[in-house]
Formats: sequence, C-alpha cells, structure tokens
Amino acid sequence: MCEEHAAVTYNHNARIYRTELLESMNAAGLDTNLPGWAYIIWLPNGRIKIGWSGGDDLLVYRWKMISKDWRRKGYADPVRPIAILPGGAGKEGELHERFHEFRVETEYGEQFRTEPELIAYAEMYGIPEDKAHLVTRFEEQWAKGEVSRKVRLEKKQTPMKVDPWDTSKW
Repeated sequence: MCEEHAAVTYNHNARIYRTELLESMNAAGLDTNLPGWAYIIWLPNGRIKIGWSGGDDLLVYRWKMISKDWRRKGYADPVRPIAILPGGAGKEGELHERFHEFRVETEYGEQFRTEPELIAYAEMYGIPEDKAHLVTRFEEQWAKGEVSRKVRLEKKQTPMKVDPWDTSKW
C-alpha cells in the first residue's frame, strides 16, 4: 500500500474509533470531558493539528516531539500553539468530529486545512492565562535545543587538523 493510501486508511480507522468511543460514552451517560488538555496548533507546513495530552508537562513534551518530527521532514520552525482546552482525549474527539470536513485525509498526523471556521474557533478559546507559561516553556526549551543543535552541527563541520604522518593518531 502506498503512503497516501496508508494515511487514508489510518485516518478513516481513527475517525471511526473516536466516533464510536464518543457515542458509547454519551450512551452510557459518561462525561466526555476527560482529564488532560486538547490543543490546536499550527504545523510548520501551514496546516492545523488537533491533539491532546494528559497533563501540563506532557503537553510541552508533545509539542517538542511533533516539532522534531517536522524537523526531520525538513521544516525548520517548530509548531505554534494557538489554543488549549480542558477535556483531554474526549475534547479532542469532539473537535475532530466538529471539524472533520477540513481534515486532510491523505496525510498522517491528523492535519486539518486552515479554514476560517477552525481558525476562528481556536482563536476564540486561545491559550488560557493559567496555561500561557506552558507555551513560554515550550518556546524556551525549543530555542535552547536549537542552540545546542547548532553547536553540535558546528562541531561536526569543523575540519579536524590531523597530521597524516603522526602515528600516535593511528
């Protein structure tokens, strides 16, 4: 199966799973606001990702891992958080269902097109004041990692001055 069809299959199955989970929770009278946070972030390719994390530290860690994934794809910029909402995986599922028509089915990573309705929703909720420090922490950690990465790259690119006749280096 080619990568595009694998992504379509993955996205289809993920949507069915989320839909069934939310329907089962609602039918059982369970609260779909689960522990943790749902988030909406700008991806380096200009699309949107809706995800979730179980807690504050995990949220920062998740953004770093997503940013690193995009770095491996050739993008220099990290993700940009635009909204944090309470409700964890349940809220994420609701948001995926609400904005399903904007989903890019041929890509992995649960990407959504930057449609005005989705952007307006994210900006309406934004980053709560008591969670703004998480965005700052993420940005500081990413910047610190960038400095370390540049130092490592510079060390790799610095030519070694080796005397080929110095037998102590052999």
